[in-house]
Amino acid sequence: MNAPVAKQIPFEWQRPTGAASDPWAWLRNRDDPDTIAYLEAENRYADEFFATQSTFVETVFEEIKSRVLETDLEAPVRKDTWWYTSRTEEGKSYPIHCRGASRETATDNVLLDENIEADGHEYFSLGAFAVSPDHRLLAWSSDTDGGERYTMKFRDLATGAELADTLTDTAWGGCAWSVGAGADSDALWVLYVKPDEAMRPFQVWRHRMGTDQAADALVFEDLDERFFVSVDLTRSDEWIVIESSSKVSSEVALIAASNPTATPAIVRPRADDIEYHLDHWGDRFVIVTNLEAEDFRVMTAPVAEPSQWTEFLAHEAGRRIVGAEPFATHLVVHEWHEAQQRLRVLWADGREHVI
Repeated sequence: MNAPVAKQIPFEWQRPTGAASDPWAWLRNRDDPDTIAYLEAENRYADEFFATQSTFVETVFEEIKSRVLETDLEAPVRKDTWWYTSRTEEGKSYPIHCRGASRETATDNVLLDENIEADGHEYFSLGAFAVSPDHRLLAWSSDTDGGERYTMKFRDLATGAELADTLTDTAWGGCAWSVGAGADSDALWVLYVKPDEAMRPFQVWRHRMGTDQAADALVFEDLDERFFVSVDLTRSDEWIVIESSSKVSSEVALIAASNPTATPAIVRPRADDIEYHLDHWGDRFVIVTNLEAEDFRVMTAPVAEPSQWTEFLAHEAGRRIVGAEPFATHLVVHEWHEAQQRLRVLWADGREHVI
């Protein structure tokens, strides 16, 4: 049996960098009978090819499976008065997300069992998973057909019941909770991401809990097809971070979590081949960037002036910095050196320790 060959139909994408030819763009239409016929032909070809290799396939699968610890527990992490963790069980395909009042009881309360949610579906993918700042609600989204369009739900963690709020047509770009201030101090908001027709996360929307999705407001939009949009909270929960990232550059916009209806403020405009990622550390922001640093360096900036960067950890050729996590008293930098992963603990007074 010969491998199927997809037909080609002339088509061009119009992008900021110029037109891009894509003669297979027609395959994006999942409901096109020609798309379905082609995928079915691919499946028949794969089935026929692997039919003669079934014994070998089973041997490889069992060997891989034997090297996987099916029953496992992630190290519990404390957030305020709760300890959060995820665990897996032998024979089950998906994680179980839990929390408890102590490290020892972190698995006592099941927040979301992906195996239960996946039951009855041929496909299941968890997208967003975020607990509200008061630890009462869980925002979670799932894709149950492989189309990468997620439905977001909200679970009352005291009762396990899903709230009436449901957000459809969301993307995998995360979400961020926010509690209003002033006249809206009792309001609870969530910011989430929506995809464009090509399934690229490109918009951030704001939803007020207890209202219909039709009333949601557009917060941010990136029309440059090279960039994918995500939204998240800083580790401090004080800032909403909207990031637009391409393969070689990025841009960050900030909103104070206490003022979710504010307009996002760009930290530093995007530039070709310049990447930066930001988190919040007390009275400053921490920025990991390759600006004038091929292997990246760590910068800081005052909260009042996030565009004014000062070097905190200098660039060192051969030491690849991949991230930085701020804690109350120190900063943990994730780096690679001589093909080995390392953690560098930095204190504000200049002391450091490498693990």
